[in-house]
Amino acid sequence: MSAAAKELAQTQAAGIRLLTWDEPEYPQRLREIYDPPPLLYVRGNIELLNRHLISIVGSRRPTPYGNQMAEELSRDLADIW
Repeated sequence: MSAAAKELAQTQAAGIRLLTWDEPEYPQRLREIYDPPPLLYVRGNIELLNRHLISIVGSRRPTPYGNQMAEELSRDLADIW
């Protein structure tokens, strides 16, 4: 099995949809930035992608403090909305 086929099988098993920038559900705001990601991994209600959103981008290897702060910040932001 190729690496791409394995990745696709794993995402499908996890309930994740791969969304490319040529699909109508791709977020319009992302299309407008300089270098939009060509592929999004989406889990959950895909219709929410074109609403007002806040993204948290961090390190692949965060410190324990970084993890804690990201959790607290995202929880607080979710409570506001």
